[in-house]
Amino acid sequence: MRQKTISRTSTFAWSPGQHVPLLATGTVAGAFDANFSNTSQLEIFDLNLADKSPEAIELSQPSGYVSSNARFNRLAWASPTVDRPYGMIAGGMENGELNLWDANAILSGSDDVLFSKQTNHSGPVRGLHFNPFQQNLLSSASSNGEIFIWDLGNLTKPYTPGSRSAKLEDITCVSWNNHVQHILATSSTTGYTVVWDLKSKREVLTLSYPGAGVGGMGSMGNLGQMSASRRGITAIAWNPDVATQIITATEDDNNPVILVWDLRYAHAPEKLPPSSSWTFDIAWCPRNPDLLASASFDGKINVDSIQSTHDSESATASHAVQESHDPFAPQQYQSQGATATISLKQPPKWLRRPIGATFGFGGKLVSFRNRPAPPSSLPLGAVTPIGVPTNISSVTL
Repeated sequence: MRQKTISRTSTFAWSPGQHVPLLATGTVAGAFDANFSNTSQLEIFDLNLADKSPEAIELSQPSGYVSSNARFNRLAWASPTVDRPYGMIAGGMENGELNLWDANAILSGSDDVLFSKQTNHSGPVRGLHFNPFQQNLLSSASSNGEIFIWDLGNLTKPYTPGSRSAKLEDITCVSWNNHVQHILATSSTTGYTVVWDLKSKREVLTLSYPGAGVGGMGSMGNLGQMSASRRGITAIAWNPDVATQIITATEDDNNPVILVWDLRYAHAPEKLPPSSSWTFDIAWCPRNPDLLASASFDGKINVDSIQSTHDSESATASHAVQESHDPFAPQQYQSQGATATISLKQPPKWLRRPIGATFGFGGKLVSFRNRPAPPSSLPLGAVTPIGVPTNISSVTL
């Protein structure tokens, strides 16, 4: 059910923190609105989700805005701090600038809203991501394989994750690992995804998928010559629960694939069911990382389960035969109805009990709990027998 609509040709970012949901929009580069306007604005909208009236669905007036001299490729919103209760908004601009605004100053209508303007990049800034462990660290990336790590406490000296990679040209996306704070992934129009270790300041892994090939390929070293059919990577995202798992999407209408990579076995990625058009954004479900959503240029948002990446393909083929009304189709497909249930190897995350107990034979009590696991593996379970006194006459709760 649609809650709100904002008529803007913009890139956007959600506000973090515990306050009411806010949405920042920045006039996107490379596109025009219905009026062919050449203005550029950063706007913040209060969604006011409590108002369910029909006239409140369309949001036309922002809670605060500021004009910009260039259009936006990417927005990122940092978590609130004591000095900035609504956090900091970073904008990657089409002219190579990296701008930082104080969100609270924009909402209050202050004239002093621009915190910093950096011009170190030589091309459009298309990659932005705040470190989830240290919100003062911001990664930015642009053309020519440029990657900078910024400390908001000292913006005069950004540093690089290592020597410039020969596998990267125009970088399309950057993403910090959700479990290991010094691991960063970058994707490029060359079709390569490079994983960096900022502690050792070097690239530790390269992932690639030839668009016309049969399988994926990953290695710790040289991958050989680039395939002529390799298409650019449009989006990457780390698994919220498993540190070694990452998904990538390619810009290829002929072979629109989304790949699930396990960095421990990077030579054999898992392919998700294809869509009819290439994917430009992907995201894991934070409550249940077995699910991920992908937005494609055919106007669809697909939600897939990584537990079973093949069942839906056969179901789709079966459904296509049913809808064809072919009198020569196999009888089992004609009589088979739509599948009402699916089978999962593991329960969703929100159904997993964190702790429990049960009585057994001989008055024994056994408890279990899910223990935190190392970042590279799944959660562990522990079962503990508990001695129960036999002379209990009453229990007070």
